[in-house]
Amino acid sequence: MAYFHNGKRYSSKKHPVLEHIFKKKNPEESPEREVISFTLKDISDGYKACKIDEPASISNTILYLTRKKSNIKSRLPESIFLLGYDLRKKTGKSPDGINYAGEFVFVGVGNQIQSWFEWTDEIEENKFSARQSREVLNRNFYFSLFP
Repeated sequence: MAYFHNGKRYSSKKHPVLEHIFKKKNPEESPEREVISFTLKDISDGYKACKIDEPASISNTILYLTRKKSNIKSRLPESIFLLGYDLRKKTGKSPDGINYAGEFVFVGVGNQIQSWFEWTDEIEENKFSARQSREVLNRNFYFSLFP
């Protein structure tokens, strides 16, 4: 579903926020920076700057965009991917102690990284009896009491 912000069409309401963060972190829009990290605070500030209502969970903003196996156009606005950047989830704390949210990664124009969360088509099925499952549960419980 198309989203319009300041007269510009985006494929997601998250894209103007990402565009704001990218321009703030890389004002020259130079591909010389291979990785541009940003935090949850950057996302919150981006929502405010774009005057877009902040979702209940800003931590899910990047997770939602990167968890599906999808193309780069669904993850980023055109202004960023045409410079050769893609989006990747990032965890941990910044040097300021603020939780990271993600990073723009230079992959080259026309390239994209694989979604960080990829599912296999093969399903591994394990079958065992109720007796076997009780034995496993009892053994695990015993070892949790006496490590």
